[in-house]
Amino acid sequence: MAIYKHQMIDAVEKAMRNAKIAHDEKTEKSWQLKVTRLSPADKVPPKGKFYDQAAKDAYNAKLMQYAADAEKAVSDYISGIHKVTVKVPSEEAVRAVQMFSMLDAGTITKEDYAQRVDDMMNQYGQDSAVTYETLRSMAMKAGIHDFKKHPDIVQRDAMQSVQRNVHNFFATRYVDSFSADNPIDDAAIAFTMMMIKQDAGVIKD
Repeated sequence: MAIYKHQMIDAVEKAMRNAKIAHDEKTEKSWQLKVTRLSPADKVPPKGKFYDQAAKDAYNAKLMQYAADAEKAVSDYISGIHKVTVKVPSEEAVRAVQMFSMLDAGTITKEDYAQRVDDMMNQYGQDSAVTYETLRSMAMKAGIHDFKKHPDIVQRDAMQSVQRNVHNFFATRYVDSFSADNPIDDAAIAFTMMMIKQDAGVIKD
């Protein structure tokens, strides 16, 4: 089911905050259980950590549930918008780029080469990200790094970045061992959401 951008963002943040609540609740329960088992001479352990397998497993189960919710929201959003399609270059564009690739960039000035790349991009690269990026790659090999990525590629990269940031946030919070706990705090949520919103701003609905 397609959803809007703001719904995707809200759903992802809600899932992250639910994961934080689960971590706080399960570690508190684990700490309380640990304290009841201490002898009078034992030092009280710090809060915010797991001390028993049951609490750890319960948290991981909740975490995976919220991760699935967040990743589904992203998937529903991306599938519901105009997908980036990579158009096949025309035969004329292929021939033109092939001919241009035979030009030795070292035989002309960098400025002249950059201008020729720009001309080719305007003529053949506007409707084909493949053609545009091929020409941009040629320019980069010639030491010219002024050309920006094709808008379709920028948007595709942004989509992938949103998916990657959401996945990594939850994947790195999975607790494999008691010593490898990576708590979820407000700062981590805010930072990840900032990156997601920046990428989402690039995506055209």
